[in-house]
Amino acid sequence: MPQFPLIMTFSEVIQLGDSTLRVDGDTKVLAEFRDGACFCSAVSAGGIEERGADLKEAYRAVRRTVRLVIEDCAHGTNADVFREAVRAVFSSLDPDAASAWQSALDAVRQGSKSPDYGVQNLPVKSADEIRPVSVTELPDGREMSEQILKAA
Repeated sequence: MPQFPLIMTFSEVIQLGDSTLRVDGDTKVLAEFRDGACFCSAVSAGGIEERGADLKEAYRAVRRTVRLVIEDCAHGTNADVFREAVRAVFSSLDPDAASAWQSALDAVRQGSKSPDYGVQNLPVKSADEIRPVSVTELPDGREMSEQILKAA
């Protein structure tokens, strides 16, 4: 059962009352191929795992779920509570996935070769450059939000 360490970079904009907040950073994702499918687990947002027919589908599914979790953190709250909720989510590690991710990373660093499951064409980012997840208040909250909505 081949495993690959991935790094998901994301940025989400959330409107909370008069505040517009951006959540961005990197999170470790373990891609695992088993039972004819691909499973992607968000290591540093413990408990999020999605399945897809291939890597692209599973990665998109886990990415979508991370976005939904961030949106759930914003529901019915204020900016300070939202920040703490996001920090709590992205500091909750799945120890098994974290260990498997590190083992997969060590195998890649040692030059392990495996069949192409779609990972060879992915952009490469050093595991030493993973950015922590941060929540930043954007200036001109409502104006910025309206510009984003108009652009979408």
